[in-house]
Amino acid sequence: MTRLNIINSIAVRNIRKWPNNPRILTIIIFLVITILWCVLPIRAFLRDVGIAISPWVFPFISTDLYTQVAIILCSVFLFSDAPFIDESAPYVIVRSGRLLWTAGQIFHIFIASAILVVFIVMLTMLPFVNRIEWTVEWGKAIGTISLTNAASVYNIPFVLYQRIIYSFSPVSAMGLSMLLNWMMCSLIGLIMFVFNMSIGHSSGSIICCTITMFNYFIANFLSARWLRFSPISLSNIAYFDNVNITPGYSIYILSAMIGIFTCAAFVVIHKKNLSVAHTLA
Repeated sequence: MTRLNIINSIAVRNIRKWPNNPRILTIIIFLVITILWCVLPIRAFLRDVGIAISPWVFPFISTDLYTQVAIILCSVFLFSDAPFIDESAPYVIVRSGRLLWTAGQIFHIFIASAILVVFIVMLTMLPFVNRIEWTVEWGKAIGTISLTNAASVYNIPFVLYQRIIYSFSPVSAMGLSMLLNWMMCSLIGLIMFVFNMSIGHSSGSIICCTITMFNYFIANFLSARWLRFSPISLSNIAYFDNVNITPGYSIYILSAMIGIFTCAAFVVIHKKNLSVAHTLA
């Protein structure tokens, strides 16, 4: 078996455990309730005005502070058992070696983050399955909600920012939002992997929740310029202003942080005692 096959096998092995993991069902239920609560008022608007909507809702959903925090906390919950060690892990580590096992766990984090983001995107489209207008334009519905008081009339709980409509094409906004949210969720998983392995379980969750709450602290006590120093803000395209935060800046910083914590994961595993007794402790 080649090294890439071993890495892929270790990652897929973790994904296959999901059906028996109650945390996965909890995340699914929470996201279904949260996303449907956000988008169902739009369906009422579409019904009343008799128009369809383009499938580009996710870029606006992901910029809402509450929804963004919900997505990140779901990723924290998803990776709360990092470094994903169970009873069979010591034997898998012996057979594959530390480096390949670690690479497999990191690859698992990347795959799981992608699945999480794609699942949320699908949820934003689900209520409109019979009212979707497949177009590469923003469409009349999104434009109307953004430019009128329809959001307040129909109690739509998130803002369809005009600056997003004017600054991005729908395809670029969707692609960029998905990419940045995937990077953010992956970073959360890597941070939890490193700190849970080096300090102990729950330390990663505490640190990631602190990082998440830093956005609230900025919003209430600090200048908006501080947003460029908050990793969570870098995945929110509503904060892009071509001065303090740009798409290139966000991708660069998140990529650098992912790279740093990926390297840290290998260092921690190299120094960690992974004997059977210590691994299961």
